Amino acid sequence: MSPELSEQKIPASLGNKDQWWELLSRFIECLNINAFVVDALGHTWLPPEEEKGGGRFFVAANIPFELKLTTPDLPKKFLKRSRFLECDNRYGLKTFALPVNHSTSPAGLQGYVIVGPVILNARPDDAQLSVWAKEAGIDASVLREVHQEIRVVPQAMMDPLLELFSEIIKSFILLKGAALPKALNGNGHRGTVDRMAQEIYKTVMRDELLVTLLDLTMCLTGTECGSIMLKEEGQETLQVKIAKGINWEKASGNKVKIGEGLSGWTLQTNAPLYLNSKAPSSQLQLCMKRQEIKQSLLVPLSFSQGVKGVLSLHTKEEKASLETSLASLQHLSNFLSYAI
Repeated sequence: MSPELSEQKIPASLGNKDQWWELLSRFIECLNINAFVVDALGHTWLPPEEEKGGGRFFVAANIPFELKLTTPDLPKKFLKRSRFLECDNRYGLKTFALPVNHSTSPAGLQGYVIVGPVILNARPDDAQLSVWAKEAGIDASVLREVHQEIRVVPQAMMDPLLELFSEIIKSFILLKGAALPKALNGNGHRGTVDRMAQEIYKTVMRDELLVTLLDLTMCLTGTECGSIMLKEEGQETLQVKIAKGINWEKASGNKVKIGEGLSGWTLQTNAPLYLNSKAPSSQLQLCMKRQEIKQSLLVPLSFSQGVKGVLSLHTKEEKASLETSLASLQHLSNFLSYAI
């Protein structure tokens, strides 16, 4: 990274650079998608990983790309489409920008987290890469090498993934102390009240994050039913916090003891559990009460605040295999372990 980039300053209100890097490096490691931070004018604060996820596109002088770290007014390269800022890049790539806000007003904008590049839906073949390389005036082998680092993401998964990361950023700003809403900053006279308000706010943020996580995982796996149970504080029981595709009035009061039932067993063993009706097990016969469910996948969750839980996904379809989604779900779980 050039000295002029390393010396760029960013508003102090964005918080601790080391904490930001810990968040982004975990995102890059777990999801294999690059990410970096710029201020509202596009000055680089935390650069991308150069050797991962197509990072060389942003920094290498010998590879033409629309979004170099030295690009003036870099945020203006992005257009708002759907819910997110997007930039169509050459070589069949797409990059996204997530605003970092400390309030809902324009004055609250502090910068952007740049996410990508990614390949949507399908990786281009060598012939197409050769065409793009010739148009850009670069060696096809160089383009092929960097292009191979980039993750292919299904179009249907991209928006939920960005929504999840947006929620994580909001949660991170609060939970890691990067910036608390003014109403929650104690002034010495309302310390106890403010601490209570802060805890309530954290709980609300966590619940929003869990809803987004469930939406994303159901989208990723194509399942119709899902829930997240969390361990109750000071108790040896799990309780449903979020559920979709099932009767909420019935599900909301459900509790299971740790070690009992599918969710209790998953948390106790801290290991994922996959079940399908074609290969019934004793656990399936004892615990699966809904005969229409053909496959189930349960993944243990462990968060930084000592909160533990279980993600449960179910489908009525026999042809889809939930088991193939296990690695992706575990990556998401590892990422969230830092965020919540």
